[in-house]
Parts: sequence; structure tokens; C-alpha cells
Amino acid sequence: MEVMTADERRVPGESLAYRFASTRRRIHEKAHRYFIFERFSKEDRNRFFGATDALFDTNIDASDFAEAFEAKPRSGILLCYGFLQALFVQQDAVRTLSNALSLCWLPWDDPNLARIRDIRNRLCGHPAKVGEKKRNERISSATISQPQITKHGFIGAIYFDDGFETIQVHVEEFLQANREGLLPQLLKVEDEMDKKEDAFRSERSQERFAGCFENGFPYLLQRLHCDLTDDDRRVQAETHAKMLKEVLINLREHLRANGFGDRGATPTIEVVSRGLHLLESILIGQDFSKNTQHEFDLLYSGLEKYIEELRNEVRELDEKLQSPI
Repeated sequence: MEVMTADERRVPGESLAYRFASTRRRIHEKAHRYFIFERFSKEDRNRFFGATDALFDTNIDASDFAEAFEAKPRSGILLCYGFLQALFVQQDAVRTLSNALSLCWLPWDDPNLARIRDIRNRLCGHPAKVGEKKRNERISSATISQPQITKHGFIGAIYFDDGFETIQVHVEEFLQANREGLLPQLLKVEDEMDKKEDAFRSERSQERFAGCFENGFPYLLQRLHCDLTDDDRRVQAETHAKMLKEVLINLREHLRANGFGDRGATPTIEVVSRGLHLLESILIGQDFSKNTQHEFDLLYSGLEKYIEELRNEVRELDEKLQSPI
């Protein structure tokens, strides 16, 4: 199975903003359909999708800042805080995605991203320190000058005990710098997703989970239905019910052994298992009246429907394992 590299995915002429947004979208969509994410815990999946959602929610353009400022200039300082926080959240979101795939990456190791983080901390905190994992950082306070906020950016002053520093934030430049620092890592996240998924499918491409429904399974299901007043057929049907339950148990264990934990307990398997249990309880019971026969017939019809649904799900799983990512 071939996996496209980051360079192969790049289309000439695409803007940085478009490549950033499209990469995030691909990561989000792949996470929904890749098998490897079914092996994540619920908490890890929530964190992963929370990070892709955060990237979507905070993916703003310079024009968004300009329009917001022109619509309500008196809220300019809050807008400045929000802009810096959005960039900070994007960095943390990419770090979360990297951690989920065991990629060692820290945003503050990139000088440009670290500068953005430091400016965010200095301008939004009172008092504040900067430089994650660093010691002896100077404490500061800051102000953002309301009269110097424009649709293009803003100016802030950072005060230390021994002086001050003026910071000019140009919205377009900060957006570009943040995306330039994050996009390569986002592409590495996507590449790692592809490699892990490709390896997972390659290892299991020879599996045929649908094989459990062959070798006599149709006969067992057909002979499960019987006339309850026929003692010989009823005892035979009871034996077939037990054999069908063993097929489901083997399927579930086979799925789980191959890394399909969630698929090993799909709602359809649970429905089929419950249906077999109810039919078996009738077969071993003492009431073989006409009403009980009607209940048995109805349960059997429903069971046939759900077994066919389960067979389709398993066939689709086999086909997906054979297909490229």
C-alpha cells in the first residue's frame, strides 16, 4: 500500500492558509475512518478530536481580525487578547496531536513559535513569566494601547523592574509565522497516521473475518427454526443455537485479538447474541403452545435480519482491510 508524502500532497499555487486548513481537515477525516483510532481509549480519542476541532475553531484570517475591530473598536483590547490566545491554542493542539501518535515535538523548541508564545504570555498576563521549562525568567506586566489598535494589528508595552519593551503585533505576519511553524508538524502527524494505518492494514490484509459465516453456518441458521412440538427437531435446534453462539464468541475474540476492540462488541453482535439467547430459552422451556410458536417465529425472522446485517458489516471490514488508505 502506497502512502503519499507531504511533498506529494502539496499542490503548486496553494496558499499557506489553505494548506494549513486542508491538512487539518484531512487529519480529522482520516481519524474518523482509520482503524488505528478505534484502538484509542475514549479519553484519547476525545483529546485527539478536541485538538482537530480547536484547530478548526481558531483558524482565523487577518480579514477576520480587521472586520471584528471595525465592527466594535471599543472591544479592541479583548480582540487582541483573543487573537494571541487563538495562536497559542493552535500550537497546543498540534502538540496534542503529536503526543497522540508518540511524536516528540514541542512548540517552544521552534524560535518563531516560542516568540509568539512568549508575547502572548507577556501581553495577556499581569504579572507574567515566559519561557516554558526555563528558569529565572523575569516577571513582567504589560499594557496594550487602545489608541494604537488598528485593523492590521496593535502595539503593546511590556514592563520589567529595570525597563520596558515595545512589542508590535502585525496580525498577518503573526498568522503566517504561526502557520509556517505548525504546518510541517501537522504534515508529520498526517504522515505518521498514514504509516501506522498502512502497517495495521498490511498486517491484517490476509484476515477474512467473514469466514466465520461459512462452512456450514447457513445450514445451522436454517435448521435453527423448527416446529416446537417436534421433539427431535427442537432438540436439534437447541444444539444449533449453541453452535451459533460459539460462532459469535469466536468472531468477537478474533476481532479483539486483531486490534478491533470496539468492533468486537458492536451493537449488531449484541443484538444477535440476545436474539439467540431468547430463542434458546424458548427451546429449552416447557411452553410449546401456538402463541409461543408465534413468538419463536417472530424472533427467528428478526434474528435472520440482524445476522445478515452483521455479515455485511464483517464483509465491509474485510474489504476495507484489503483497500489502500
